[in-house]
Amino acid sequence: MDAPNDTIRELTGNDAEDFETIARRHAVLPASRQSFGAQLATLARFLAVPMLPGFNPAIYDRAQEQPVPPTPHLALDDADWTASHRADGSVMVGSTLKEALA
Repeated sequence: MDAPNDTIRELTGNDAEDFETIARRHAVLPASRQSFGAQLATLARFLAVPMLPGFNPAIYDRAQEQPVPPTPHLALDDADWTASHRADGSVMVGSTLKEALA
């Protein structure tokens, strides 16, 4: 978004590299080369996925110290919200979609 810009030059003092330069540099790294050992390690990590614990958003939120509202509730359970968001005052009045939903 808004590219190209001079943010990299401002932060590092160097011009930004193009994608091809970055790809070539990473392609020559040992970890990027295909070998039997690398393929075996990738297969082992793939096969271990069903046995590993999945992502737990509650634990993540606690670790990030996210604020929790004292009494959370859904917007649809709030009478004021549902009254202000009724279809009567919306643009859909008289539309075929509203008639299909009714």
